[in-house]
Amino acid sequence: MSLPNYAERFAQDIRSWWRWKHSKIPMPSLVYAFNLNYNQYTAFRSIVDYRLATAGLGAWSGLSPRVVNLYINCPDIGGGFRIQHGYSSFVNATRIGNNFLVAHNVTIGEKNGTPVIGDNVMIKTGAVVYGSIVIGDNVTIGPNACVDRDVPLDTICFAPRCVFVKKK
Repeated sequence: MSLPNYAERFAQDIRSWWRWKHSKIPMPSLVYAFNLNYNQYTAFRSIVDYRLATAGLGAWSGLSPRVVNLYINCPDIGGGFRIQHGYSSFVNATRIGNNFLVAHNVTIGEKNGTPVIGDNVMIKTGAVVYGSIVIGDNVTIGPNACVDRDVPLDTICFAPRCVFVKKK
C-alpha cells in the first residue's frame, strides 16, 4: 500500500475521532484536530503508533505502550478506526473495513483462520469474534456476544450466541 493511501486513512481516523468525541464543535484544521485528539486520548495515540508502523515509519510490536494490553495484528485496517478504551483487547483479523469501533475486553482471534470485518462495524465490550468468518457491513456486535459464524450485513448481533436482528 502506498504512503498516500496510509495518509488518507490516517486523515479519516482523525476526522472520525473528531466527530465521535467533539460532535458539537465544527472540525478545525486537520493538524489542530490531530493535536487535540493525540493529547487527550491514549487510544488515539495507539492508532497513531499503528498507522506509522504499518506505513513503515515506526516500530510496532503489536503490544502498544499507550493502552495496557491492547494487541493489534491486522495488515489492513481502513480509515476511521476508533478504540473505545481498548484495555485487554486483542484484534487479530485478516482485514478490517472503514469506520471500525472496538471496545475494551474484546477478542477478535483465530480458529482455522481469522475474521474479515466489513465497513461500519462496532464490536462492543466483552465480545468474542473468532474463526475464518465474515462480518458484513453495518453490523453491531453487542456486549459479551460470542460470534463464530458469518454475520450478514445490516445486522445487530446479541449475546450470548449470535441472535441476529436486522437493522431498520
